[in-house]
Amino acid sequence: MIQKLHHAAYRCRDSEETRRFYEDFLGLPLSGSLEIGETKTGRKTSVLHTFYRLDDGSYLAFFEAPDMPFEFKDQHDFDLHIALEVEPEALDKMFAKGKAEGREVRGVSNHSFIRSIYFRDPNGYVIELAAKVPGKESAMDPKQSHARDMLNVWNQYAPNINDSLLDWHAQSPLDTERTFPNMHEGDLLVGAFSNGQIGHDRPFPGAGHYRGHLKGLYLCGSSCHPGGNITGLAGYNCAQVILGDLGLPASWAPAPAEQVLQEI
Repeated sequence: MIQKLHHAAYRCRDSEETRRFYEDFLGLPLSGSLEIGETKTGRKTSVLHTFYRLDDGSYLAFFEAPDMPFEFKDQHDFDLHIALEVEPEALDKMFAKGKAEGREVRGVSNHSFIRSIYFRDPNGYVIELAAKVPGKESAMDPKQSHARDMLNVWNQYAPNINDSLLDWHAQSPLDTERTFPNMHEGDLLVGAFSNGQIGHDRPFPGAGHYRGHLKGLYLCGSSCHPGGNITGLAGYNCAQVILGDLGLPASWAPAPAEQVLQEI
């Protein structure tokens, strides 16, 4: 439903003073202006509404409304700041430009996933220019962050997993729904129970033994036998196959049925 930010609007003291900062200094083109002479409630007014375009098609907008009191002050970063993304090479350039023009400028601050510099616009708002740090793109991706949290939990029980990890891929429930037609709106069984996908034929004929096509690669998801239903049996069965391939006993597994019957 919601696609992206169209514009964010703020009050300004003076439209021309604001234009000089955002267009002349930052390089955001003044893309439109709207003169408002009457509010939606019928009150007469004299307001200038201006729009500055960002490269992604969104806008920063301002209202100059002399007849409406507003407390302009130097905002603290934590109270209100506007962060604009730039290319990494732009930070040093804009930092030097700000210093040369005698502007208030702070930075460069390293926030691990971004590096930032800070200015103050004519209205008292803090303007942050932020550049992504290469290799840290996933820091703000909830899918990747959640996957990393899961790996950290696994590492508590298998301490060598992070050191042994060659690569990994994270897929959200929405990604799964978009990729697999039978997972539209979710599927408790993670795949239809139809002919050719049941028992040793699950997830498909020839792949029902939990072993993947590469040595040491195993299948243990709910698309394997006996399916989903939140039983955990697919992983349980796969664990026994792995231990069997390694020649290790499954000490946590129940005794075979034949042994139990003999002991009765």
